[in-house]
Amino acid sequence: MNETVDPSSANFLLTWEADHYHVPPGTSQAILLSITNLSTEKGYFEFSVQGLPSEWVFLSSPVIELGARGQGEVELIISVPEGPQGRIGRYPFTVGAIRQGKPELTETLSGSITVAAFDTEGRLGMLLAATQFAVEPGGSLTIPLMLHNRGLTPDTFRLSIEGLPTAWISTTDGQADLQAGEQKEIELVIHPPHSNESQAGRTPFKIAIYSQSAPGQKAEVECVLTIAVFSAFSIQLHPPTIIAEQSGYLSVRNEGNSPDTYELEWVDPQNSLVFEGIQGEGTPTTDEGTSQAGPMVYPITLPIPLRVETGQTATIEFRAYPRSRPILGGDFRIPFKTIVQSSSKQSLSQSGEVLGRGLIPVWLLAALAVVLLSFICLAFYLFNNNRAQAVSATQTYQAGISQVLGATQTAAVNQTQAALSGQEDTDGDGLTNLEEITAGTGPNNPDTDTDGLTDGDEAKNRGTDPLNPDTDGDALADGEEVIRWMTDPRNPDSDSDGLSDGAEVQLTSDPLNPDSDQDGIKDGDEVNRGTNPLKPDTDNDRLNDGQETSPCPDPLKPD
Repeated sequence: MNETVDPSSANFLLTWEADHYHVPPGTSQAILLSITNLSTEKGYFEFSVQGLPSEWVFLSSPVIELGARGQGEVELIISVPEGPQGRIGRYPFTVGAIRQGKPELTETLSGSITVAAFDTEGRLGMLLAATQFAVEPGGSLTIPLMLHNRGLTPDTFRLSIEGLPTAWISTTDGQADLQAGEQKEIELVIHPPHSNESQAGRTPFKIAIYSQSAPGQKAEVECVLTIAVFSAFSIQLHPPTIIAEQSGYLSVRNEGNSPDTYELEWVDPQNSLVFEGIQGEGTPTTDEGTSQAGPMVYPITLPIPLRVETGQTATIEFRAYPRSRPILGGDFRIPFKTIVQSSSKQSLSQSGEVLGRGLIPVWLLAALAVVLLSFICLAFYLFNNNRAQAVSATQTYQAGISQVLGATQTAAVNQTQAALSGQEDTDGDGLTNLEEITAGTGPNNPDTDTDGLTDGDEAKNRGTDPLNPDTDGDALADGEEVIRWMTDPRNPDSDSDGLSDGAEVQLTSDPLNPDSDQDGIKDGDEVNRGTNPLKPDTDNDRLNDGQETSPCPDPLKPD
């Protein structure tokens, strides 16, 4: 407060409530100025503000009239903008008043404002424009910090960020040398990657500064980083050609940064297919919540919701078959499409087809037609012979019928033998009957070892054993490896991390990622060391397991 000592006839008094104010960027501060005319004469008093940008300052009345010994008030409003224009820091300023007509009579108030949402106390000063921040995965967030040495001697301030991965953080200056009373602005940049590593939601973190002169002293502020949600996913239909009433699999992998629920739909343009979902044994439950024995089959008439966690893959087993099967004909194919839509309305589709065949093969009708035509021809011939040759003709007729029937039967047998000898694929698995007999597989069973892969796919495409459901002996069936987990059915450890694919599935680690938790240690080494392959910081000491080497520091002991 400034106040004249000699209340002469031409003097006045200017006061306010405080001389320092906090104004966060993007906000305003109203300051009430009180003025008293100590003179016995009426006067006009003019106000001015120095030291602050003119666009920050607004006076409700730049000039005020006061009567003899009158009193009045003027409101000073300081509005600090957001962004670079509202740069954080401490700003000194003065408010002056002058009596018009007598410029030698003035009053001045000196004060300051701190532009910040947060200001630490004590000799280690740190100013922040905000404590809550938001960023897009793959984007960049710049946080300006003002460091202030409020001590009486020079000091070096060291900056530390806790609670965020070090790979996300960069700064213009990790430490600052400050003279006594000196301020310095540095920039902290946070750039989370565009991957599911940047988990969506609110993540608390801490900004701290330490004194080099007095290591025991520090100043810190609790902050919150909100990472926006992004959606990304992929789908796989396997196999793309499904034999009628055999299983197919539709897999969805969530490549976004938050759990998502997808809608799965099967579309048949001809409306000639029936789709059914299959849940494995022990999985389904009744409406009352009790378990049912055996796999459960349910009709697919509406989109099926499927929730998938971040970075995980979920699979729906289904089967499809024609609504009506033609009586006559060979193989036929019916196209269909699978459509997967995320909660953010992103859609992916994949085309497939159902392979079926008629009830009666064409070759069997041809054989019956030959028999019928032969019978008609012989009957016509016998009808036109004379009676004298009736007995002989009858015998000839019977012999002819026998020969024709024998020939027909022989032709049918020969066709059947030919089919069995390699000219037919009875079970439609991609192997001829002869190839199946040679391989030891069943010509009437498309999947002899019941591992979810057809015999032909195993023998000709994948190099797996069609007689062994688990070719590589990793406790996962070949079909489960190919369709559900997308691992190599010939390699028991697809990601070469020291754990078999079956062991990883049991542990719920990723059999295709040698370091599931991205802590710098392979999953197999983590199991051997006793650390958690699904948790980058097993002992919760804010150091990743890969940054700790027993005995010191120990990834199983936080201290």
